[in-house]
Order: sequence, then structure tokens, then C-alpha cells
Amino acid sequence: MQKLYGKNFNFPKQHAPSHLGYDIAHKGATRNYCTHVGEGFQQESRQAYLQTNFKKAEQQVSLHNFLIVLSYGRITYLICYH
Repeated sequence: MQKLYGKNFNFPKQHAPSHLGYDIAHKGATRNYCTHVGEGFQQESRQAYLQTNFKKAEQQVSLHNFLIVLSYGRITYLICYH
């Protein structure tokens, strides 16, 4: 890759870890940290992606998410007002 592009890609890829030691020393370790919300979102996104034809998937996933939100709104309306 370096020869192909003439660039040196040997550099740190993340900036945040450079502040990690300072943050832990001054603010303390994180408590009650949970990844369940992120994992659930990933599963929903994967299901929506698998329902596409894998071409221009972003547009299809966005439409799928919009229709899901719209259907939740309709269901809530029907339950609350009828």
C-alpha cells in the first residue's frame, strides 16, 4: 500500500486513547457501563440491511426505518385514540 500510494500509513489511528490515562486519573473509572443498547441497535440495523437487495442499501435501510417509526406511530394512535 505504501509503495502504491506513496504515503506512510504507520501512524496511530485513534486520538481518544491518548487521553485515557489522564481521564481515568482525574475523573475515575467508568461505572455502570453497559453495551446492551448498542448491541440491540446493531441487531436491528443488521435485520434491516438483510431485507435490502444490497444495492444502494443506505437508502433502503433509511426507508425501512422510516416505515417502522411510521407504523409505531399509527399503532400508538389507534391504541390511544380509538
